[in-house]
Amino acid sequence: MSAVERMLKLVPDGASVEANTGPSTRLISRCRVFWVGTAHSVTPDFIALDNTSRSIHDVEAYARQLHPPYAVVGAAYGYVLLGRR
Repeated sequence: MSAVERMLKLVPDGASVEANTGPSTRLISRCRVFWVGTAHSVTPDFIALDNTSRSIHDVEAYARQLHPPYAVVGAAYGYVLLGRR
C-alpha cells in the first residue's frame, strides 16, 4: 500500500470529503465525495487535495476559504488530507 493510500485510510468509511481528482478516485467507493468548491451547503468531515503541482501554497488557508477551520492530518507525495477542527 502506498503512503498516499495509507494516509487516505485515515478517512473513515461513510465520511463526507471535498476532494479534487486524485483523492476522489480513491475515496468515491466508500465515502460521500464532493468536488472541491461545490459543497456549499455541506461542511465535509475532510478535505483531500492532490497538490503535487504545488499550486496551493498554503493548504490550510485554502481550506479556510472553502469552510470553517481545518487542520492538516496527513500529507504524502503532494497529497494533503485536512480534517475539520
